[in-house]
Amino acid sequence: MTTPVLRLAIRGLALGVALWPAPSAAQVRNPCDVITKAEAESIVGGPLIGPQLSPKGTLCKYYESGYGESPSRIKLVTIGVWTGPADDEAVNTRRLAVMRDSTLLPLAVKELAGPGDAAIWVWAGNRLGALYAFRGGTTEVAVKISGTTQQTAFATAKRLAIRALGSAGRTSFAYAERQIPITYHDYYAPRILASLYLGTFGQIADDQLTRSYVLSLARGFNGLCPSVPDPVALLEYGYYYEVKGQKDMFRSAWRGDAVKMFHDVEAMLRRARGKLVDVADEDAKQFIFNQELAADPTNDPSDPDPNECLTPQIEHLYGNIAELVRERRRLPPDVDDDEGFFAELRADAQKQLGFDPRAPRRVTGAQAMKKGCSQHTAGAAASGEATAMEVYCRCLVNAAVLANLPDTEMRALGAAFDDRSLKQAGDRYPAFVTWKRDCYH
Repeated sequence: MTTPVLRLAIRGLALGVALWPAPSAAQVRNPCDVITKAEAESIVGGPLIGPQLSPKGTLCKYYESGYGESPSRIKLVTIGVWTGPADDEAVNTRRLAVMRDSTLLPLAVKELAGPGDAAIWVWAGNRLGALYAFRGGTTEVAVKISGTTQQTAFATAKRLAIRALGSAGRTSFAYAERQIPITYHDYYAPRILASLYLGTFGQIADDQLTRSYVLSLARGFNGLCPSVPDPVALLEYGYYYEVKGQKDMFRSAWRGDAVKMFHDVEAMLRRARGKLVDVADEDAKQFIFNQELAADPTNDPSDPDPNECLTPQIEHLYGNIAELVRERRRLPPDVDDDEGFFAELRADAQKQLGFDPRAPRRVTGAQAMKKGCSQHTAGAAASGEATAMEVYCRCLVNAAVLANLPDTEMRALGAAFDDRSLKQAGDRYPAFVTWKRDCYH
């Protein structure tokens, strides 16, 4: 994996991108120096609370009393300034972050030549404007305005972004070429696919359905364009729950019989989650078809030449899949959360799977148990053992799932999680004792 992808994997698509100072001496360091309270109030035409500086000093916020609590309270002005080592993937990261954010719909996105080296304008929910401007590979400025017209919001955001950057001029820095578009229109699970492509693994959930999707996606790729790397790690990752019972499939993988291995994978996946396999298959086909058409529009994309279909983009995605599964194959997947996975899919895939995104989200017994464990171990996590405590809680929850603890039992553990309640659960369900022993090593 390349250094930029590693940086992205660590950083993720979060707004708080960690960056350092740009070379421009005129660039504003404190975002609250970009705009006064009086100026912010004049933009939205009403009184605002602020300035409120974020703990890391990268974001300055002015907001109307009741903002976020009442639908009628929408006035907001924020300025974010993040600086750091040169990152040629910064614009791509923001593109994907914008695409993933479905908090306010409808969403209109427009790419601009400036200010700075590149800029992205977003108009969301017909009320919130956001301008992201980039300069020198080291600086990203984000200006968000809500409570005025789009025309006013854009003009004001542009003016403030120039003020924060120090100028509207361009630099000689070359940002990476735009990544292959991964949109809701083309792909069933663009959020997962986008994170896989950029290597922002922190944005990819670690539950059973997500693992099955990634495995199905890789199997779909291999059927059209072979060479998915590290098949053994892929199987260990995708079949954490069933791995001990699949000796024949692993023997095929070790012998390098990829055709038989993926045939076995498909048969198993279709027995377990047939519709999910179809979703992943369609994503794999669409990704490869797009690459084939981009390379030569006269080719039949449904019949790619295996010797020629490994474009740099496909190899990049293959490499990131391998990196993800190597990183996570031995880490127990998080508690089951079908709703969270289905929420990542586009509307027609949700309908196909019988998921209603408007229905109240139900907290499962496994999730309740995980929450109780996390609260119980919060002290140890805060003292520097956060990763160990996360693995411990995931392991216990999965032990409960594997031991077939009833939903009510897991909820009871979540409500009163401690050594005593764990022992009592083990007394009632001996299989839980057996499975949870691995969690104490």
